[in-house]
Amino acid sequence: MNKASNPIRFYLLERHIVDPRDPKNKEKQRKVFQARTASRGRVKFRDFCGRVARGASFTQQEVEAVINYATEIAREIVANGDIVEFGDLGTMSPSFVGKVVTKVEDFNVLTHITRPKVCFRPSRDFFDLRTYPGVSFQRMDAPTPQSKGKKKTAPKTPKPKEGGSGDSSSGDGHLGI
Repeated sequence: MNKASNPIRFYLLERHIVDPRDPKNKEKQRKVFQARTASRGRVKFRDFCGRVARGASFTQQEVEAVINYATEIAREIVANGDIVEFGDLGTMSPSFVGKVVTKVEDFNVLTHITRPKVCFRPSRDFFDLRTYPGVSFQRMDAPTPQSKGKKKTAPKTPKPKEGGSGDSSSGDGHLGI
């Protein structure tokens, strides 16, 4: 079995808890801190399939094709009202939001059943990271909140100079093509 090599990052989020019996009473509010995960990054689907392929006798493209086809088939089975057991990952089942009606005669499928979707329930044993060897945690600074309506501005990269005479080792961002 492999071992986790990097700690799971987290930060402490400040929250204000109110007394549910008296939510308007400001004196009964308490300030608490709750741990939240802070992702290191995201592994793209192709990179994930490449990792799987390195440990198997398949190519990356074959792994991608099998996973994509398996999800299509699972969705089709769930659309027929059945539950799909997806091995160690968990189960997929149909789900929707049902609105309430006061009389059975008033029920209309088109208006009282909304948001039909595939619900994925991960396996408790497989996704319990406390049992995985080498799992540790690393505290980070809390992210700073952004103002509403403002977008994050990415740093601008300089445009390459005109012409194709740049040397690839000159460090000017040009490939010399």
